[in-house]
Amino acid sequence: MTQSVIAEADGSALLPLPPEVLEKIGLRTGDTVSITVEGDRIVLRKAEDQQHRSLDEMLAEYEAAGVELSDEDRETLGITKSAKPAKSAKKKKG
Repeated sequence: MTQSVIAEADGSALLPLPPEVLEKIGLRTGDTVSITVEGDRIVLRKAEDQQHRSLDEMLAEYEAAGVELSDEDRETLGITKSAKPAKSAKKKKG
C-alpha cells in the first residue's frame, strides 16, 4: 500500500500520486481524469474512458453511489426529482 499526504495550494486540496501508482493504471502527469466517489472510495479514470457513456448511464452511476443532484442540476438536465434514469436497453442478437 502506498500512502500520500494531502497538501493545500490556492485553497485546493492536492493529493500527490507516486509515479509507480500512475504507471500501474496507465496515467501520467497532464492526463485528464474523471473523479467519482463510491461509498468511502475516490475513483480516478482516464477522462476519455468516459466519453461513450449516455447521460442515463452516468446518472445511474451517481444514483448508485448515493449522489443527489441539486434542483438546479435537475432543471438544467430537464429531469424531475422523482424521475429515475432509464436503463440502457441493448437488443440481444440471435
